[in-house]
Amino acid sequence: MTVLSKFVAGTLGMKVLTTNCYETCHTWEPDCTKAIQAAVPEALLFSLRTYAIFYALGELVSTKGDPRKIRWKRLLAAISRSSLFLTTNLVMYLWYMCRIRNLMGFWTWPTLGLTNGLLSSFTAILIEKPARRPALALYLTNLASETAYRQAVSHGYLRFIPKGQWIVFSLGLGLYYWLKGEGRLEASGGGGLLEKIQGIDEHAVLPSWLWTKLPTKLREYLIELRKGDKGDECGHEFSCASAVVEPSLRNFVIGFGVSSCLTILRNLKTLKKQPLKILFTLLSKNNFRIPAFIALMPFLYNTMNCGLRRWIPGENWETTRKTVAGLVSGVAMRAFPNVTIAMYMLWKAISHLFEDLLSKGYLPKIPHGATLLYTLATGYVLFVAAIEPHSLRSGYYEFLMGLSGNRLGLLNRKLFDGVGFNSSKMFPHFFPILNHRFVTRNTMEYHPIPRV
Repeated sequence: MTVLSKFVAGTLGMKVLTTNCYETCHTWEPDCTKAIQAAVPEALLFSLRTYAIFYALGELVSTKGDPRKIRWKRLLAAISRSSLFLTTNLVMYLWYMCRIRNLMGFWTWPTLGLTNGLLSSFTAILIEKPARRPALALYLTNLASETAYRQAVSHGYLRFIPKGQWIVFSLGLGLYYWLKGEGRLEASGGGGLLEKIQGIDEHAVLPSWLWTKLPTKLREYLIELRKGDKGDECGHEFSCASAVVEPSLRNFVIGFGVSSCLTILRNLKTLKKQPLKILFTLLSKNNFRIPAFIALMPFLYNTMNCGLRRWIPGENWETTRKTVAGLVSGVAMRAFPNVTIAMYMLWKAISHLFEDLLSKGYLPKIPHGATLLYTLATGYVLFVAAIEPHSLRSGYYEFLMGLSGNRLGLLNRKLFDGVGFNSSKMFPHFFPILNHRFVTRNTMEYHPIPRV
């Protein structure tokens, strides 16, 4: 072990940490096996609760809200399998971390979350249903790319751009509409929800459920608007102005309803004590961010698309017009900056491109590609969760804290700082209380000196 540590420290130039598992990682229990066993019940309960809600909602949607049509055996099997997958990811993360330390006899930065993160992710994903692996791989790739950007900003390699999510979102939309214009979405089945949100062509009029509830004056105005000028190459039923206004109005109403429900749920305790405050809450600026975002998307897209059809007519320019309109519509995200949606749109478009290139034989098919992608992305995310949690999306860090029973916050990151990362940035005042019989290092080296 001495030769190996000298090779890592001397030849590779990596900093080495010789503390044991207890004082470094599982500070809640000296024994490695007991430390892992202590984490299992909370991880399993958290996983069951998470997937029970996820799959139950999916079943209710598929059965249109009729609980009599729910396939209970299939539902329980899916919940059990996914819960076992998620629990295994945590358990094996801890197990591999201890095993690698015991085999090597020391820590260095790859063994403080990366190698065990990769191995545990690979082990766990083999349990999950193969049909779910591509979706999990896409989500974790999305999260990993966002994490990499945050980490690069934290280290000063990249500059933070306020509300810069719209740039990523625009690129994703632009790529999607370029693929659509080129007819290259068939292999990946692209389309659907985005087309409805944008209000393109056949979706360019208000639905009947909303039309009948509009004030009479507004309906009369929209009827007149429909009679306006329409471009020769435009495929929508009524005027271009109608194609711009009606989808935007529909989206605003739906968005306001969704945003209001979310706002009420978030402020339920406060509103119970002060019910009159609900009106001010619903009319607050924050409550209009989501409706403004999804209303601006079709407004910008259809304005640009119809305008370009008039200024640059001809079928040869159709792909260019759609691509430019998609890029411009991404600016709508300035009203509601959301990195999750932005990264999802970009990676979804990239996955469409990948599927297209794969179907045409330009790229080789990688066996078990989704499994490998999930392993790499999740391994990296779990590494950052241990070594630099401040670079991780707060929502996902809270998810990991719930899965681990808050044990992720008990890692002795004051020691992690010694391998070259600012690991304790989120926990400047946390110092684990350790049993001195099981430690190899004087804890006063990283504990603050008490004031007398």
